[in-house]
Amino acid sequence: MTFLTLIVVSSAYIYFVDGVRGTDQFWYLADTETLANDLPPLTNTVFPGDVLRAGTAEIDTYFAHNGPLLHINGQMARFLGAFDAWKYTNLLFFLLAALFTGLTLAFLAGRAWGYVSAMVYLVTPVNVWLAGNFLQETFFGLLSAVVFYACVTEDGKPVKKVLLLAALILGTLSHPLYLIVGVFYGLYGLIIRKTWLMPLLAMGAVIASSAVKGSWFPTSFPPSIKDLVVSSAPGVTNSIWQLSDVVPGITTEFLVEKFVHALQVQFLPSSDSPLYFVTNIGLIALLILFFSRRVRLREWSFLYISAVFMLSYGGMIVLMQNQERYQLFITPVAICCTLLWVSGWSSVKARVGVLVAVVAIYCIIDFKMLQKIQIDGQSGNQGLAVYEEQFEFIEPDSRVALLGNTLGGWLSVISALRPIQAMPVFKRVLNDDSFDRAIDLFRPDYIFTKEGFPMGELKGAEFMMTIENPSLFNVEIYRWNGD
Repeated sequence: MTFLTLIVVSSAYIYFVDGVRGTDQFWYLADTETLANDLPPLTNTVFPGDVLRAGTAEIDTYFAHNGPLLHINGQMARFLGAFDAWKYTNLLFFLLAALFTGLTLAFLAGRAWGYVSAMVYLVTPVNVWLAGNFLQETFFGLLSAVVFYACVTEDGKPVKKVLLLAALILGTLSHPLYLIVGVFYGLYGLIIRKTWLMPLLAMGAVIASSAVKGSWFPTSFPPSIKDLVVSSAPGVTNSIWQLSDVVPGITTEFLVEKFVHALQVQFLPSSDSPLYFVTNIGLIALLILFFSRRVRLREWSFLYISAVFMLSYGGMIVLMQNQERYQLFITPVAICCTLLWVSGWSSVKARVGVLVAVVAIYCIIDFKMLQKIQIDGQSGNQGLAVYEEQFEFIEPDSRVALLGNTLGGWLSVISALRPIQAMPVFKRVLNDDSFDRAIDLFRPDYIFTKEGFPMGELKGAEFMMTIENPSLFNVEIYRWNGD
């Protein structure tokens, strides 16, 4: 049954994933093409926050998500092209994450539950959704599954040690969460298990990786955890640092607001609730297992590592922001917790009935999501091709300012403009002086607007034309003479 599920899910994925859909994915594809052409990790996206802090537009702006995955896919893109590189590496990461999740539960509950766990991973909606979206999180799902497997089943075998260290190093070079997991794994080994070699190696690996990350993978992300925390403001934007030189301070009120917002997104009923079900039920299952007297001795390391992942995820969504894609950090953990709990139920009928019902509902949701991925992807590809042709009149050495009320909506335009420099300006996070100064420093040749931006506020802008793009959105173009 698990093998059949793998074939069906893989075939559906290959058929339905047919284009670039939405926001950051335009960035990822463009950056992959840059690396495939042996160019440095520089983007044409110029952030007003960087311009204002530097006092000049003559700065290098690195890939926002620069990390190992982009460089892996950059190499694959040499042979497959950027789109297929992402499509098939995502599928590979997705399948491998299911494999390691299955191996973990097989160790804890037996081979049959290992097969069930792999099958559930393959049909869990948030896993399927992220596999079909070209973002980093499917890669993170694999890294978490490998780290979790190696920690829980640790038996001294060299291959598991290598897997653990490799996953922790790649993970830390990609995201701070793996630094936390590596440190707490090390502390558990030193304090509880009274061993020292692997704990010290793991802690040393993540600390060293964190130290060199900035020089190996320079990025335009905020330079510190503090700046990362304040960069995301609920209801405003998750990119204040990039979009402004004035960021909010860390206050109790600010943190409480973020905490409440994270809980609302995670637990309150919404159209995204099916995507959050896996982690919510996984948290409940972990709590039940933790306080159950039936827990066997070898499961305590499983519970400890599960708690580290869950708490790290909780801290991330509260301090940074809560998006459904961040769950890929912990879906292997959540699935193992849930199924280990279910495996202990005394009623076979209850176990089978719940599993059949959940898998059936998941499959229906998956089909609907894959259809949306296909429609959005085809529209995104068509719209991007139209933009690229429509923007050909803009001179290669020009600069374009993009005025509007969202950053993400402009990413398709920024991608189509490459290599022309483009600066997205989010007026709501800039005061009047900073707004005027950013425009004056950047000195755009053209102004693009949408969403009814009041161009009367910007002197020297002369209307040229409206670019119509039914697949994406219309863009009004102005010439700016700098007066």
